[in-house]
Amino acid sequence: MIPAIVTWYDAHADATTWTDIAELDPMPRVITSVGWLIPDAVHDHITLAQSFDGDTVDSVLHIPCAVVGDIRQLEET
Repeated sequence: MIPAIVTWYDAHADATTWTDIAELDPMPRVITSVGWLIPDAVHDHITLAQSFDGDTVDSVLHIPCAVVGDIRQLEET
């Protein structure tokens, strides 16, 4: 597994009631997640675990490749 920072674009709700289109937020929700990349875990997804103890993982995200903006591998210390 590889430590990495993944930047991705999340879906988000913008209105809780009828809203004028001009009032919608035009900015995307850019998310930065840090964790351990798990290669080939889910087809067409980047899988990232928040914690890793050598045998098990915790807080796993499966991020669709289509919404990933950037992946930066981190140096292990």
